Amino acid sequence: MAVLRDIKRDQEMELERLRTENAALKAKALSRPFSMKIGQSGGMSVYMGSRYPTTLYYEAWIFLLEHKEQILTFLEENKSNMKLRD
Repeated sequence: MAVLRDIKRDQEMELERLRTENAALKAKALSRPFSMKIGQSGGMSVYMGSRYPTTLYYEAWIFLLEHKEQILTFLEENKSNMKLRD
């Protein structure tokens, strides 16, 4: 009985550790700098903490947003082939 109690305690401790780690990772992801601005050329630039912004014109942003589900599906299907930031 004591062995099962120890296993259960260890599992609960590991679960709590994972919950804490998950919360820290979520907070880190949300803390990434994010801003937008309209440039002189009329395109909207999105700054996400990387070296260069992503800049597109209105029609391109609308097109991407209309295809959001396809993009998300493609990303998930190809995640293993992509470079992920630490």
